Amino acid sequence: MTIINALTKYFGYKDFRAGQQEIIDEIIQGKNVLSVLPTGAGKSICYQIPALISDNYSIVISPLIALMKDQVDSLNKTNEVAAFINSTQSYYETEKVLQDIHFGKIKIVYVAPERLENPEFAARLKNLNPQYLFIDEAHCISEWGHNFRPSYTKLRDFIEFTGIKKISAFTATATPEVVKDIVKQLGLKNAKVIIKGFERENLFVNIEITKKKKERCLELVHQFKSPAIIYTSSRKKAEELAEYLKLNKIICEYYHAGLDPIIRKKIQEDFIEDRLPLIIATNAFGMGIDKKDIRLVIHFNSPGSIENYYQEIGRSGRDGKNSHTFLLYDESDIHIHEYFISNSYPTKEIIKNIYNAICDSAQIAIGMKSDKQIPINLGYIKLHTKQDISGAILNSALKYLEDADYISVNSAYKSVNKIKILFTETRLKSFVKGTSNELMKDVLLNFLRNYGKEIFSRLTTIDLIALQSETGLTKQETSETLMSLEFLGILEFSKADGKESISLIKPRVRVEDLKLNYKLINELYI
Repeated sequence: MTIINALTKYFGYKDFRAGQQEIIDEIIQGKNVLSVLPTGAGKSICYQIPALISDNYSIVISPLIALMKDQVDSLNKTNEVAAFINSTQSYYETEKVLQDIHFGKIKIVYVAPERLENPEFAARLKNLNPQYLFIDEAHCISEWGHNFRPSYTKLRDFIEFTGIKKISAFTATATPEVVKDIVKQLGLKNAKVIIKGFERENLFVNIEITKKKKERCLELVHQFKSPAIIYTSSRKKAEELAEYLKLNKIICEYYHAGLDPIIRKKIQEDFIEDRLPLIIATNAFGMGIDKKDIRLVIHFNSPGSIENYYQEIGRSGRDGKNSHTFLLYDESDIHIHEYFISNSYPTKEIIKNIYNAICDSAQIAIGMKSDKQIPINLGYIKLHTKQDISGAILNSALKYLEDADYISVNSAYKSVNKIKILFTETRLKSFVKGTSNELMKDVLLNFLRNYGKEIFSRLTTIDLIALQSETGLTKQETSETLMSLEFLGILEFSKADGKESISLIKPRVRVEDLKLNYKLINELYI
């Protein structure tokens, strides 16, 4: 199938938009591409078409469940070629998707980045031999980006673990710093960076200084009608503004991450299907929303960054028709963002406190160094530092310490299952001959066949997925059999915990002697 055939068959178009074919051609030629396209330029087609015409399946990393569902539903209108795997699915639903990939039914699978942090799941994807890895909303990988998500920073570990070579990333908003950081964080070799214009000629951008923001929102909604989105900086403001507009006979709903997922889904679907004309939302709403006729976007408060602002106003007028955006500014907005900044990036003191907490958790004294891997325990770190440290702040602090060569963060993918046979070879052969338990016999014979005498002398890394495949045992049967063998004293089983850990590279130093990149820390924090 040619790319034009795929465009017509799956999307109903005869021609590509500007820039799309260039990007698709580069991907098909095997290049690693970083594409920066303006909102509404059709970036999803740039990775969907290479995936649809490829020999094997492709993985798309997508940050939002709603976006996955929309794109899968759209692709499956003709044939069932796409699926998603996320936290809303049962074990059996996930297994069905993996089986469909195995039998060649599925060409594109959408996966949330957090899902890849499970090494067992990552191994399943690896064994299915993905052809491409596509990262949507790639700015989420960069601390310089406006929607930084720590789970995106683990993608390089996944890439190295699976050995995928054909990797492309997509975003609508990336400064030069973010572009460099995406390439670095993903380890893209000889990356082809394709940047198409940011200008949206059909958007009329307005900024107003006013303290009567609620009243002005009411005027604008009456003037420009709907569909419309009003963005606020907090959940409380979204709720208060929605209440004010409802009292003034405006049909609307508020939307934020604190709502029940079912309610959020209903509000989003009502908005997309034109049953709801206006949404008042935090920035939890909008990424990946495929609604082309939004006519008005109002920012009740100043956004956190120019990239955030560009992406949010870019949700209007995607059908090419004239649309209006308004930013309502007053000086108090700055205080809100000072608070958010202080809760998004670690200070020098927090980094020092986290370093002490890690070393203390492993009982490592000043000047000493342990060869053991130290588990990352956020709960312990919070108690030790007496601070409410978020996962994002911890991740950033660890990165600064790693960049300065004080620690090494060990990928969850390097957490492995190991066994050691405690019986002598003679005693083990006697047990295998005498046991009536066929599951134990199959497992032990498999170990002897694949690992030889090594498993009698030391803990040896084993592949549980290969074991299940070769013996025909289920995951539960394998786990129960290994636990029984350990209980009987036949073997020692060291189970992978599937979690990140830390190793000290240098002996522990006093925090006053830590030599970190304080210039970068200050730039991000300030």
